[in-house]
Amino acid sequence: MYEFRHIDELLRARWSPLDQLGQADAAYEGLIAGGLSDSAARASAPHVVRCASHLATQTGPSALALASFVPGRIEVLGKHTDYAGGGSLICSVQRGISVVAVPRTDRQVSVYDVALNDSATLSLSASEPSRPGHWSDYAVAASRRLSRDFSEISRGVDIAFSSDLPRASG
Repeated sequence: MYEFRHIDELLRARWSPLDQLGQADAAYEGLIAGGLSDSAARASAPHVVRCASHLATQTGPSALALASFVPGRIEVLGKHTDYAGGGSLICSVQRGISVVAVPRTDRQVSVYDVALNDSATLSLSASEPSRPGHWSDYAVAASRRLSRDFSEISRGVDIAFSSDLPRASG
């Protein structure tokens, strides 16, 4: 079953200055507090640090940011059925995607892939044009959906992400 969180819970999340998130010890401790094992936190902390360091050069080191880790998953049974209403048997792994985000005051969304050293800028708009074949098309689809389903969202975000999952692993 999916875990849903109310937006108020997300807004109460722990915000940290980018210069703090850019410190390996702080990133490691946050990952441990989030439930990763010692070895997984040590492997993922450099990803958080790189994300925070990139955003610090864009917004300044004192900007408040939210860091998150999204675990990878293994689909044991039911591949491609979960989002179509079917059952699925999955398990999480302690490798995944590290994300650091800083809110903006406009409706722009800037997404930076640390591994590829590539970025994309788009607007939080239901009519944002797609970018077939480019990784940022996932961000475009999310932007469209958020804009369409939550029209009260008035602020964009700067996002940096990095992953220790194998490329094209799903």
